[in-house]
Amino acid sequence: MPIESTVYHVLLAMPSEIDAERQAAKDVLLDWNASTGRQQNIHLAPVDANHVDVSRSDLADDIDIVLGAFWTTVGDGPTGGASLADTVKRLAIEDDLPAMIGFSERDIPTNQLDPDQYERLQDFRDECRATGYFTYVDRAEFEQQLSNALARTMDQLLSPSEARSDSADDHDGPSEYDPEVDHERLQLSAAMHREQDERNIDRIVERLQENGIKPPYSVLDAGCGYGTVTQSRFGNDDRFDVVAIDEAEDILEVAKDRYSASNIQYRWLDVNNLDKADLGTFDIVFASYLFHHIANQESVLSLLWEHVRDDGVLAVRSCEDGQHMHYPPEDEMDWIVEKTDEIPGSSDRSHGRRLPTHLKRLSPPPADVWLDLKNYHTVGRDSGERRDYWDVFHSNRLHYAKVRAERDDATREDKQLYETMADRMDRLEDKIIGNEHVFDGKSVPLAVAVK
Repeated sequence: MPIESTVYHVLLAMPSEIDAERQAAKDVLLDWNASTGRQQNIHLAPVDANHVDVSRSDLADDIDIVLGAFWTTVGDGPTGGASLADTVKRLAIEDDLPAMIGFSERDIPTNQLDPDQYERLQDFRDECRATGYFTYVDRAEFEQQLSNALARTMDQLLSPSEARSDSADDHDGPSEYDPEVDHERLQLSAAMHREQDERNIDRIVERLQENGIKPPYSVLDAGCGYGTVTQSRFGNDDRFDVVAIDEAEDILEVAKDRYSASNIQYRWLDVNNLDKADLGTFDIVFASYLFHHIANQESVLSLLWEHVRDDGVLAVRSCEDGQHMHYPPEDEMDWIVEKTDEIPGSSDRSHGRRLPTHLKRLSPPPADVWLDLKNYHTVGRDSGERRDYWDVFHSNRLHYAKVRAERDDATREDKQLYETMADRMDRLEDKIIGNEHVFDGKSVPLAVAVK
């Protein structure tokens, strides 16, 4: 029996040199149709850019989503017409259609590289910071990155009464994190990570000195929040001259009042708009627990890299659940970690594993990249220290379920999830804090790229 469906037309804009990605994209769309779309009578229909007139001024009327992938060329059209990159730019940036754009990082044979084409492609990639993009090296990574981007895009397109993706990887930003309810925990977190940060800042200073850069070192702290980390790492230290930025104006007022220092200037600025602020370049660009809360992670990373001076450094501390350890085995802990990842709008707790690779893929390529992976755990800790550990690494997992349960459009499932999660977390908190035989461990990655 025929069934009525809502059809979204997805333009596949990919030069002929990456035919494998075109087929992979079609497979990803088919998988979404089968796993999610069928349940909601929604169908994603691929439209190959090679089979339409991409120069049409009204093309946006027939396209709902733009999917582009590029390697070495912009995909010039016939007889000097609009390139595929131009088409993606027009639809995604000028017409503001939802877009998923990937750039291949696989090696380029020297006999295949057209310098003019590649330069134009890099200019286009810089312009794509406005929409966000992802990078990949092979088909498997392309499919994974595209699947995550597609799940996020469809969640944004569909109303709450329609489909929401349940993809466990669909939480890479922007998250629904609210720092206004998290000040005390952020103070604990700043204290807990201090040794790791200071160890790497000392190494960074040594590297700057080796490169002939003298203090005071200019520092950009991107996503500074309350300034708890900013002040404790750089404040009142005549080696540093700091500009700290955040998009939350109310929180910056707290930073100016409680975490001020003679060498710190707090500024209200969204990191996505950094290129419009005319701040220049810095010896050190630092970001602490920023990237797992934002969308467009790779494009923002590229933007920060642009604000690192030659011989300067970019240092990023992030979040990673993949190396979480717990013993004795606890089904409730496994369930909490899994559900945290699945809740739409939650922070991206798998960003840490991608961070070193994303740094390696920056342009121009870093002269050096190092990773400090520090383990934090409950062994040998008294009950007060174990409580601090719980508060820093686990207590905020409930926040995202609470946000969804308190929405006006919350479903019965949203409310049930919050109630169940709250009960289980109460029991886990008692076990971790009150039982010295319970082991819990987390690894925190801090990665540094030298320009």
